[in-house]
Amino acid sequence: MGPIEHAVCQIAFKIEKKYNDNEFVDQVLSIAGSIHSVETPPKDWETNKDLKLIEKIANEIREEIK
Repeated sequence: MGPIEHAVCQIAFKIEKKYNDNEFVDQVLSIAGSIHSVETPPKDWETNKDLKLIEKIANEIREEIK
């Protein structure tokens, strides 16, 4: 586990403890899983499926909290 993935997992655990929002925790842990695959820079940033998943989930979260 790299440092960015670890930090995102810690955020998820704090969300779970403080807000008991399992759906949001799952989204954050999904981001952490995808980060694991890209902590070593991918060859193609534009089409990397893990980066696209991170971007999609982040945009969904942004829309939900507006």
